[in-house]
Amino acid sequence: MIAAVANLSLARGTAYDVSLLIQDAAGVPLDLSAADLAATLKTGETVTSLDMTIAADGVVLVHIPPQGLGMLSWEVWLQAAPETPRERILSGLVTVAERIDPRDGGNPSTHRMIVRLSDAVTVSVDSVDLAWWAYEQARYMVEQDLTGPQGPQGPKGDAGEPGKDGLTEEQLNARYGRLGASNTWSGAQSFLGGVTATGETTTLGNVITANISVQRIDVAGPASFSWGVTLAQSLTVEGLATLKGGLGVGGSIVCYDDYGIQASTITGLYISPDESGVELGHSGGSGFCRIKYNTADKYVDILLPIPGSALRLPRLAPIDIDGACAASTFQFGPNSIGFDPDNPTRATTSGTWNFGGATFSGGVTMEQSLNVEGDIFCKRLVLNDGLLILSSMGSEARVYANSGKMVISKANGVRNICIEFKDGIPLSTSITKTNAGSLGLTDKSLLNRAEGDARWAQVRTDLTEEQYAALPEKGATTFYITSDTGKVYIGTRALN
Repeated sequence: MIAAVANLSLARGTAYDVSLLIQDAAGVPLDLSAADLAATLKTGETVTSLDMTIAADGVVLVHIPPQGLGMLSWEVWLQAAPETPRERILSGLVTVAERIDPRDGGNPSTHRMIVRLSDAVTVSVDSVDLAWWAYEQARYMVEQDLTGPQGPQGPKGDAGEPGKDGLTEEQLNARYGRLGASNTWSGAQSFLGGVTATGETTTLGNVITANISVQRIDVAGPASFSWGVTLAQSLTVEGLATLKGGLGVGGSIVCYDDYGIQASTITGLYISPDESGVELGHSGGSGFCRIKYNTADKYVDILLPIPGSALRLPRLAPIDIDGACAASTFQFGPNSIGFDPDNPTRATTSGTWNFGGATFSGGVTMEQSLNVEGDIFCKRLVLNDGLLILSSMGSEARVYANSGKMVISKANGVRNICIEFKDGIPLSTSITKTNAGSLGLTDKSLLNRAEGDARWAQVRTDLTEEQYAALPEKGATTFYITSDTGKVYIGTRALN
């Protein structure tokens, strides 16, 4: 919410009740029964809290104690309900002078401020009630006995001259003390009353030292002001304005282009003692970017208050960040890198990523597949589920571990080769494979026992003569060498 600018004009030594009618965006008086209201008056580094009273539905009275001559600033804060944020709705300057014109819109005695809340707060004032003001002034003078008793009647004056009918302009000027069209004084002149210039243009000297109230002043040469200047309306500077002491603005700075069209606004933001910044507005006046600084935690926030807005940065030169760079998601074109809110140590990605050379000092866990176009070089390859699949030209082979065994098989699960390791001294190894089948055999082919028995003669030296004779069937291609007599047989035929 952008606070509205509301300036006050007070008379020295007079207490005031500033009446505020607070409405919602539709113009309905706001229910302030649960609201938290606060108002402050600031001069220099001194901040004074002001008392406030809810007088009626939506009507608040801000009590300002008597003040001395000078300029101050004031603010009004509102938290409509406990669940809503506390926001500043009004801010402005307070000018304290000897006397205040009742027609002045900032005079609380004759005006009431109507505050309408929206994204940008607006303020309007009720019309001047001069009759009420005159009554209050007369009543005040009677109570203070400022009129005093009537004095004695003076002597009767001389008879006046005839009416002005028939008198020349010079005679009227002489009679009423009026000046002619052109007058020149050689020395200093003092005027106990006011000076009224009825012509369209009044030319004064190079240096003016006076309190002047005019409709328009045209200064041909340079002008110097030793004291503060208060302008009730706008100030237009055709050339360059140089402000050596800085620029204090109670509202927004409005920027125009060369054709006088409003281009942007710059508004100061005071959110809390720890947070403040600026807001940039577009040509329509609505803020589109807020830059805030937190003095307690020492960080900068960039906010986009208009819903659906995005922050786009041009291609930047390399940026060195000395410290952490925090973000919920980094968007790179159609792809993004973010983090899992349930597990902030895990990064999440969307889209397809192609990386150049990458080095990981810690472990890398992938919940899906890993496709590598080139070679993989590693000191150790550990398969948690024990399965390594090798695929080429539509054919697939699998290598996996199973209870101390290493199995090489086809995708159908048939164990083509099984290498089994058994603990012991010495360590024993057993290799089991299925038939070679129609693949054909070479001199380097590995056969299983059944294939060897079918292809070559067997030799048995584990039988005695008696055990050989007791065999119910003797292999026709098996050599039997009895262990006790040394006799040699081929099947049932004895060779010695």
